[in-house]
Amino acid sequence: MPSSEPKFAVYAEALCIGDRDELAPIFGKRVGIIDRFVRDDGTWAYRVFETKASPVIICEEGELEYVDPIPYVTDEENMENIVAQTADLRYSVRHKGLRAILSADGFDPMRCLQITCDQGDDVHVTLVLPDGTIIGADYKEHPETRQAFRFSQWEVLTYCDREVELCREITSADDSSEFDSRVKEYYEDQLSRTDRGLSC
Repeated sequence: MPSSEPKFAVYAEALCIGDRDELAPIFGKRVGIIDRFVRDDGTWAYRVFETKASPVIICEEGELEYVDPIPYVTDEENMENIVAQTADLRYSVRHKGLRAILSADGFDPMRCLQITCDQGDDVHVTLVLPDGTIIGADYKEHPETRQAFRFSQWEVLTYCDREVELCREITSADDSSEFDSRVKEYYEDQLSRTDRGLSC
């Protein structure tokens, strides 16, 4: 098992941030959390991307601290989060199990969008299904592979904010190829270099 809770961040550019000099440029920056993983040395790491929309900042030593969210978020900042989260859902090795259980339940994961992913006893995700339905779901991880193997909670959410509106514009569009290409490009450019299976 990892020796400690996460204390390091991984930039959107997939650079591992492992010492004070590397952390210095992102002190005080707001970041969105994609997920966390175990580094080769047994310590936890977060994969994050910089965005003004997030209530999470990078502090000294790489700890993450929650602060008040910025009240106004631009459409492009919302879209950055949607693209980054959806790239992880659709292509990450870590989410192979999640894609499998979505498919088993009749949902094409390559047409779903992801808004949030939070680690806890169960992993919680906020998804947008192909028909625009917003889902809050928890899933169990297999104790050996750390892959999702079943949903422990599945709730249709009724809230609607600007991020949800943007997601529904994408899912209802006759042609989503531009968004799909942006998602794939984000994965290849920003996530693929650190993408590997989860460790126990």
